[in-house]
Amino acid sequence: DRSYETTEEFPSSDTENGGDVTQNGPDVRQNGPRRSSRPPCPKVMKDFITYIAMSDGDEPQTASEALASSDAEKWKSAMSDEMKSLIKNDTFEWTDLPNGVKPLNARWVFKVKQGDNGAERFKARLVVKGCAQRHGIDFQETFSPVIKYSSLRYLLAVAVKENLRVTHMDVVTAYLHGDLDETIFVTPPEGIDHSTSEEGRYWKLKKAVYGLRQSGRCWNQKLHSILVKLQLTQSKADPCVYFKRTKKETILLAVFVDDLILFTNNDSARNRVK
Repeated sequence: DRSYETTEEFPSSDTENGGDVTQNGPDVRQNGPRRSSRPPCPKVMKDFITYIAMSDGDEPQTASEALASSDAEKWKSAMSDEMKSLIKNDTFEWTDLPNGVKPLNARWVFKVKQGDNGAERFKARLVVKGCAQRHGIDFQETFSPVIKYSSLRYLLAVAVKENLRVTHMDVVTAYLHGDLDETIFVTPPEGIDHSTSEEGRYWKLKKAVYGLRQSGRCWNQKLHSILVKLQLTQSKADPCVYFKRTKKETILLAVFVDDLILFTNNDSARNRVK
């Protein structure tokens, strides 16, 4: 059975419709659909397109842009709040730069966030450029755990079964609480007035700050030490689950970086952990 074969006759390569046709090149006849001669579109956009899409908006990229914008007072207030948090947590001290030491640079990151009522909230975060850190000098270990989703589902199931109260907690400027083991010097970013400092023009970090590679680990270790003091036991199955069970109270805690989910059976236990 050869019914699947075509019986259509193609015109001769020498003549077509009575005219002479000179055949140049190979026979281009094909059984399938004709392929487009246009180059295919790239699956990934070019770098400059991606950068424009990410940076396009009203948020300034530098402190100079923020202080020169129409919302300069709001950005200035946000920067002031961030500096107050750094000072309150005793994050750094002014000092001179020792000979042979290369400081890390810092910069401002600005973000406009929407509040629960729809109002805009201007936020400024001071970050250190951790990409310039050198392993063995500026940092050692960087790993910090996060809770497994299976563990979180289990805790929620226990909460439903035992009628536990669920409380979500977000630790403000969590990374600034972590103790730093390494000695790191930082060049303050623009917008920081160091003319009033008599100790020096650089920062010697005493606590972890945002941007450092080990900041997440430092915060996790700090949180662990606090929870142990509260007599909570770390789970062997998941290091981000802590618990305490007695005849009168039940405390379960899930840790996801700086977000904590607390499960308790009474207000006394809840308030003590908070």
